[in-house]
Amino acid sequence: MIIRLNQGANRLITAFVMLIATVAVATAQSITKVTLTPNTVVGGSPSVGKVTLSSKVGKEGADIMLTSSSGFAYVLHSVHLAAGATSASFNLTTVAVGGLCRATISASLGNSNATDVLTIKPPTLTAFTIAPKSVYGGTAATGTVTISSIAPPNGLGLYVTSDSPNATVIAALTIPGGTKSTTFAITTLAVPIVTTAKIKVTFATTSISVPLSINPPVLSGFTLKPTSVTAGFSSVGTLTITGPAPISEVKVNLTSSDPSVTVPATVKIKKGAKSATFDLSTRPITKQIIATITAKSGTAKFTSKLTILVNKGSKFAGSFEGVYFNTSPGSNLPSVGRVYMNISSAGAVTGTSSNWQDAFNDTIGGTVSTEGTVSLTFTENGQTTTGTGTVSITGAGILSGDITVSDGSPAHITLNRIGNPLMFVGQYSGTFAKC
Repeated sequence: MIIRLNQGANRLITAFVMLIATVAVATAQSITKVTLTPNTVVGGSPSVGKVTLSSKVGKEGADIMLTSSSGFAYVLHSVHLAAGATSASFNLTTVAVGGLCRATISASLGNSNATDVLTIKPPTLTAFTIAPKSVYGGTAATGTVTISSIAPPNGLGLYVTSDSPNATVIAALTIPGGTKSTTFAITTLAVPIVTTAKIKVTFATTSISVPLSINPPVLSGFTLKPTSVTAGFSSVGTLTITGPAPISEVKVNLTSSDPSVTVPATVKIKKGAKSATFDLSTRPITKQIIATITAKSGTAKFTSKLTILVNKGSKFAGSFEGVYFNTSPGSNLPSVGRVYMNISSAGAVTGTSSNWQDAFNDTIGGTVSTEGTVSLTFTENGQTTTGTGTVSITGAGILSGDITVSDGSPAHITLNRIGNPLMFVGQYSGTFAKC
């Protein structure tokens, strides 16, 4: 039997047949593979994926669904294949990780799917430096650690160690998230000899060691204050070393280029201290001088200059002792006494003496200048004798001159510098009449 269809029915049947064919073609397409290049990256670095189909896509194209099993690797939800294409590429974004992790990337179309695995590695330890490489004990150095890529959001932990008790470091170190480096302090102790400490930084299975040289302290400075003084007055020297002195102390030797300036032969900077001070005393002079003071410790040497001005009429501080001769009542022989005199900064004189022959107690008072007027008063057993005159400084630095006592007898004064601080010996010769 033959069935005849009209033209409209024929068109409907033709369209249905074509639809079935299109579905058959689409159903025949399947995903054959997914490829990631590279398939191993350091967190924060990208990768590119490629999905491949078994046959060309029809004129309508196709959308491939994409997923990632890890929050450390991101892909778009889908990738579109244009008509006639058999493959398409897509981008993967990764984030920094603190340890090794893997992400499975899946592509699906209909009932077909394929996967590939992306390995995401943490950053690697790439550099560790110390600056400066050599320090004086008691001072600090700075360590800098660098990794290959930025640290994850929560930071990246490392370990730091020192093989010497003379260098102390922080045990656990964190590189802040989003950065590639960090620094830390290395503190040191005072040492008597050169010491080497190895500082090691470790991350995962990688370690880097760097040596740090720790040196004993050395003389680093020498100053005087004031740098100009009037003869008879003192200055203060300050010695500085590069770090705290070790248990053995630091010894500094001192010398003066001129005998008018007296300095201690050695100054010790005590354990734990970084400096020490000492006094420089001066003696009377006839003309201005500039003395060079040298401080030396080991191979380190520093010098400072001290200007000494002639003291004209100003009062001096210190002590001197004198010997005087006087005729005792009823005797033609001199009685000899040793007089101890203290001279204040204002020039006032006070003191006592012990009489060697008659054991009378004497006192003395008055004023004395380093160069100028002398006014002295001797009191013995209630009787007073005064003397006035002038003194001058000789070329040898001796203060001397003549005085006249109240009864008109002449006397002579000689003052010699004999110690530190100002210590003078005075000798008085003459007849001090006491009736």
